[in-house]
Amino acid sequence: MTLQVPFDAFAETAKRVADVNEAFVMSRGKGCVISCANPAKSVHIVSASPRPADEIKAELGKAMTVTDGIWTEDPSFDLEADPITSAHVAAVAYESTEHVPGMWIDVFADHPTHVQVLRSMYDEFRQTGEVSDVSFEEFIRQSNPNVVVVTPAQLRGFLDANMAKVRT
Repeated sequence: MTLQVPFDAFAETAKRVADVNEAFVMSRGKGCVISCANPAKSVHIVSASPRPADEIKAELGKAMTVTDGIWTEDPSFDLEADPITSAHVAAVAYESTEHVPGMWIDVFADHPTHVQVLRSMYDEFRQTGEVSDVSFEEFIRQSNPNVVVVTPAQLRGFLDANMAKVRT
């Protein structure tokens, strides 16, 4: 079982839930992925940060032992993979204040949950001023969002199908 947590909660959660004091950090694009696991407890904890791996290692190193690497449950995980080829595309259709539907799209290095996608959208809208003093819950209620996450395998399938159409 995998638990995804914000980076700020990673060290405390790793110790409390997984009962471990060692984290692994792997660069991904401009940011990094942080992971730990306790196979005996069947617990895997991951986090992602847009900050560089060296910065995360230094900060996390104050709370626990940090090693280069990544725990993954995917046996086909490729350490050298280009983040673009393993990108998960998230799209959110929502009711906008204009009289047309809104569409928000982002890309994630790992498969995000719907809540992670919506939180990212909310945070971006807050940062750009598109949403003012509205709670996350109220934002969700008012926008009536529909979230879709497209995996790398699905993207490859769509591309292969479209390429086949072009060839015929």
